Amino acid sequence: MLNVFVVTLVLSLTGVQEAPKAAVAARADDVKSIDAIVAAVYDVISGAVLERDGFFEREIARRMETFGNIAHVFSTYESKHAAGDPAPFARGINSIQLLKDGGRWWIVTIYWDSEKAGNPIPSEYLLKK
Repeated sequence: MLNVFVVTLVLSLTGVQEAPKAAVAARADDVKSIDAIVAAVYDVISGAVLERDGFFEREIARRMETFGNIAHVFSTYESKHAAGDPAPFARGINSIQLLKDGGRWWIVTIYWDSEKAGNPIPSEYLLKK
């Protein structure tokens, strides 16, 4: 059984901790670079509301390729119930596709797959960013 999930983001990233009811303008600092927008993604994924409910995710390694105004980021993650937990309960790779439009970056899609028996994370995706 294929265990890949797909998320297409149509809203820009915001500092809002809970899902916005309507589109909110992105903070300029959050979309000015690939590093900034990926960090903002993890801020949303691991916001206080989700961590309070027992979910925290952080990037542990990154591989990135760019060409002109497009970029692809393989962002290896670990998931914990709280940031201070000694070991993750899950790991995987977020595949993030981005587009630069003028002076900012947009996330086009995020796909991810979890590490599991028969599907370990390859060592090249565990190298520090």
